[in-house]
Amino acid sequence: MIFEECEEEQRGAGGGDLLAGIYYPGCETESDILNTFFGAMHNKDREELETIFSNEFLEDLEAVKNMDKFIERYTPSYSNLLAAWEVNDTICIQLRRFDAFICLHFDNKQTDKISSIRVFDSTTEDEESISRYDFNQDEMGIYFPD
Repeated sequence: MIFEECEEEQRGAGGGDLLAGIYYPGCETESDILNTFFGAMHNKDREELETIFSNEFLEDLEAVKNMDKFIERYTPSYSNLLAAWEVNDTICIQLRRFDAFICLHFDNKQTDKISSIRVFDSTTEDEESISRYDFNQDEMGIYFPD
């Protein structure tokens, strides 16, 4: 395990991948997916974003349609990252610019791919309530708070 500390002014340094946290075996895949997610969202690169989603997700027309809506509504970057944590095969991130938690749930079969995204309103939800949510109940897709 490696423990990394990061001062506020260092956030986003080195290509955006310098974050405070505990690094453990297996977290490289999650880190790679987050790097791709932030880079693709920042550049609004739908083709690159599709590389981190499961085949089942990409075959669901409604899910793919909502991807465009998601890209237009949210443009996260590492510099806006306020918090990140993992719960039950899901990475949840909180961003400064949006009143939202964005949770990326990993597919049960393609464990290095995302099967769904659920956005929670941070004015009504918190880390504790999100950590109790059963992400396995979600079908493939992107779910918005409204």
